[in-house]
Amino acid sequence: MTFTNQQEPAPANRQEQEATAVANGARLNLTGHNLLLAEDEYFLADDLKAVFEGHGANIVGPAATLEQAHALVGSETAITGAILDINLRGESIFPVADALMERGVPLVFVTGYSRDAIPSRYRHIPRWEKPFNTDQLAHAIPVIIDMADIP
Repeated sequence: MTFTNQQEPAPANRQEQEATAVANGARLNLTGHNLLLAEDEYFLADDLKAVFEGHGANIVGPAATLEQAHALVGSETAITGAILDINLRGESIFPVADALMERGVPLVFVTGYSRDAIPSRYRHIPRWEKPFNTDQLAHAIPVIIDMADIP
């Protein structure tokens, strides 16, 4: 699943309904969510942290390295969602993604990689291509978390 910043026709599904509600002034509330953020680009990580905290989320991280991300996954914090850059300083985030998926934690990749560059076992994970609008990603997170609860 790839998200873009383009306008869509009238809402037909839950995700589109969420986006329409946001466009019509609905207030996003991520209070109670502990979101792991793994991003090695300092300014993007800082922007994402500010946007998500501005909507009430608790940011776990940000982690700029694979080692830091592993440590945060192993911490006592109950992670309810994750925003992961696929490449952290030359290392693949996939081992962290595996650990999160084993726990049933919904996640999204933020990356410059095309869908074809992602191993097939991860292609079901929502992917936001850089550059993207951080506020639009924040509004998509509740939908992504809800989708993970659907059997």
